[in-house]
Amino acid sequence: MNIGDVDNDELVLGALSSSLAGAFGRDAVAWRCLSGRRAVSLCLDGRTRPDVLLMDVSLSDMSGLRGCLIVCVWDHLIERKRSW
Repeated sequence: MNIGDVDNDELVLGALSSSLAGAFGRDAVAWRCLSGRRAVSLCLDGRTRPDVLLMDVSLSDMSGLRGCLIVCVWDHLIERKRSW
């Protein structure tokens, strides 16, 4: 399992990433970032797409809910295109 971790607070991001690494192994956190836009970009790229995305709801550049919605809608559109 690979995890993408997003929080605009570096201290929280570090603590959460350390906890995840302790619980799931040191390679479990595939990437971490401070920006919602960057996280969305990483999620939409098949090479860096995580199995699990942990995104803070109140990021400075976008709502974490909005970021998750973008990723979900994109997934839905891609899956639909494959079924045509």
